[in-house]
Amino acid sequence: MKKIYTWVAGGIVALLAATAFEFFTSTQPRNTSSTPEETSKSAPSQDRVNSAWAPTQAASTPTHPKTSPETREVLDSLLAQFNRTRSYRHFISASLKDARHGGLIYALAANAECETFRSSRESNKLQMTSNQALHSAALLEARCDTTAEESFQQLSAAMTSNGVRPDSDPLVAILMPRTFNESKDDSLRRARALLDSGDPIAMQSLIYLETQPSRDPGGDTGGYFDGQHYRSATERALLKDTWLLVQCSLGVSCGPESTATLLLCATRNWCGSDVAEALQIGRGPDGTFAQVQNLANSLLSAIRTKRAAAFVPAG
Repeated sequence: MKKIYTWVAGGIVALLAATAFEFFTSTQPRNTSSTPEETSKSAPSQDRVNSAWAPTQAASTPTHPKTSPETREVLDSLLAQFNRTRSYRHFISASLKDARHGGLIYALAANAECETFRSSRESNKLQMTSNQALHSAALLEARCDTTAEESFQQLSAAMTSNGVRPDSDPLVAILMPRTFNESKDDSLRRARALLDSGDPIAMQSLIYLETQPSRDPGGDTGGYFDGQHYRSATERALLKDTWLLVQCSLGVSCGPESTATLLLCATRNWCGSDVAEALQIGRGPDGTFAQVQNLANSLLSAIRTKRAAAFVPAG
């Protein structure tokens, strides 16, 4: 179950695919036939179960209507709540009430941030080497006041009771369904729709549109921007850190007690007064902070001018 909440460098694209499978299968009516023949026809094989979440080999060309004024208003409210919440349990519950206007993607994002912290804690990778790191970990522990399983139950209950499918959320719908060997035109449509949404949580997926869907929901196959592929571990880490800086200019809180700042401190011992200072502390010694700054400026320019082609390879 926890696999659906793994926050990978590939953003929420793979996460959404896996989550969709969980919800689609868990809410389908169960077959009540007692005959072996009927049961075998209705019950998927184990191989089918293991791969059913994966995008299909062929799908209709996606169309993505512009974000409605009502949805934009809700997204602004969700972002404000996302920035100031001190309880992700409460935030997830509240955001799911607006699942048809972006609430689902925000619920997933909130839990994913906590999963980053939980995974580091469970694998003993927290950097408890300073009082500030200890303090950051304590704040995250209090903020992440729900488990992955509890969050899944919240999500599942909301979807079932309200008759909402994952793609009822307009931001999730932009990312689904993804197909193997998706055409450049389809990827461009997704990029334009994400840029039109103006939402910083959804727009993280812009730098991963080049990545073809993987059969591993936790797969991390890198990203792409403006002619450059980011595939090695070093390149992926650089791109991921760059997005942390980019989102600060798009409305996501990056102050001393923001989740991003706390995570950098607790998981990497890069402790600063905000995300930018933390990244400078961590990446300054090896000179890569300048790369992050330059790349962040280029990304922001492409986003603000809605240059969709920068996020999709030409070939």
